[in-house]
Amino acid sequence: MKKHEEYDPVLIKNDIALIEMNVPIKLNEYKQVACLPTKNSSDYPRSNDKVLLIGWGKTNTIMDYFKFLRLKTAYLNVLSSNHCQSLFEDFADEKQICVGNDSFFFLLLYM
Repeated sequence: MKKHEEYDPVLIKNDIALIEMNVPIKLNEYKQVACLPTKNSSDYPRSNDKVLLIGWGKTNTIMDYFKFLRLKTAYLNVLSSNHCQSLFEDFADEKQICVGNDSFFFLLLYM
């Protein structure tokens, strides 16, 4: 596993890692490639872009605490930086993408 070189566990910034597989993965309808953005800023989600959240993270309901092994999905819109700063005290980085939930989820942007 390769962590981001600038990962900060205290501020939870650059919270991403890559896993190198020993064998090739056969792609099918359930396993697909998710592309990483380049340094070109047009590749990053903008406010109101539709994104897909995928993961096993917690949601706002207490019942989901007991269903953490169930894979969840949700379509959400990216929120503006100003909106996120009003919701989350520690949201201050222009590199962060805010959709109102960040708990063990992967974020995919449809392009």
